This record gives sequence, structure tokens and C-alpha cells, in this order.
Amino acid sequence: MPTKRGNARLVVIAIAAFLTPVVVGFAILFTILQKRAELAPYDPRVRHHVTDQMVSQTERMATQPAPEFGADGSDGKRHTLGDLLQSGPVLITFVNVDCPCSVDAEPMFQAFASAYPGLTVVGVIGASDAKTRAWGRTNHVRHLLLADPDFKIIHAYGAIASIYTALVTPRGKIAKMWPGYWQDMMAEVSSKTADLLGVPAATLPANLAPAEKAAGCAFPQPAPHIRRF
Repeated sequence: MPTKRGNARLVVIAIAAFLTPVVVGFAILFTILQKRAELAPYDPRVRHHVTDQMVSQTERMATQPAPEFGADGSDGKRHTLGDLLQSGPVLITFVNVDCPCSVDAEPMFQAFASAYPGLTVVGVIGASDAKTRAWGRTNHVRHLLLADPDFKIIHAYGAIASIYTALVTPRGKIAKMWPGYWQDMMAEVSSKTADLLGVPAATLPANLAPAEKAAGCAFPQPAPHIRRF
């Protein structure tokens, strides 16, 4: 017959089993918010407006094959989209190293990486390998960054400004693309990622994104074709 001491021990074990994931989750969140607080003060007035044309442009990308790419990573290795998709869905964000919004949005992408271990989060940076690594160190980035100095990947995905984001399914299709970052976008990324992974959707802190749609600084656009006579 169980003793009182034995019953108390079982209660303690049950409480510990319940609280452990909660404590771990709060620890991850605290680390992300603490790193964000260490960054330079952010002025929300530098955010750019997301136009209806930008929204319709990215909506047309849904269900389209994701453009393949190969690029050098911040981990010193060469990566292709096909290789990255072997581990599951891939969330790609496009970064302008001179854009304050890219810095402001980065904790949100790190939160996605922490909330969904089966998701590969990739930042494609329009800069050299050296600048890509420096940006990652400055902003405490833990997920993979890819250098895109010629903007080939950025232009292939039609990203006209920083923080354009694409969620790619394991089959290589674009599940959805967003022309910036905002709270509803953050919730939608979380929901679609959870569906792809077959796990419950995580709720991320609202202060990781602005309430209204916001985009970052524009990327250099490819020169228009000049017809020669």
C-alpha cells in the first residue's frame, strides 16, 4: 500500500514533469528578448509601408516552385535549397545589412527557429560573406545565414525590400510569401509552419512584430533590359 511519502514523491515528479517544458520555453523567450534589448534603440519611423501591389505580388508566389539556389553559409559550408529541404520546411527571410528593420525583425525569426526545431530558418543577405558573418555576430543570430552579394537569390524570389519572407514546403513549393513583418503575419507563419510539421502552433510574443504591416529598405533592383537596334 502506497505510503504518504511515496504519494508526495509522485506528486513532486508530476509537477516537475509539467513545469519543465514551461520553464524551458520561458528561458528561450527570455534569452531572445534579452538579446533584443542589447541591440541599438529602434526608431519605428524608419519602417516602410507595405502596398497592395506588394501584397498581391507575394500572394501570386503561393504554390509556385521555390527557386533553387546555392550559396555560402555563415557556418562555412555551401548550401542549396534542395539540401536544406531534406530536413523539413524552410523559412527564408531576405536581409538588407543597412536596414534597421532587418535588425528589428531578427528576434522574430530566431523565435520561429526556437519554437519549431523541425523548421530551418535561413536569412539570405545581400552582402559579401564577410559582411554576412559580421551582421550575424552583431545581431546574435543563431540560425543559418547565406551570402547573396550579387542579389541573385533575392531577385529570383522577387524580394524588393528587406524582410520579405517565404515559407517553402518540403516538396519545394512556396507555401506562402509575405512582403514584410507584422503581428498577423507572425501568427500566420506560425500556423502554416505548425501545419507542415504536424505539431501544435506556438504563440509568439506580440512585441516581436509591429501591429501594422511594415517592410524594410529596398534592395537594388536588376537593371532593366535595354533593347539594342
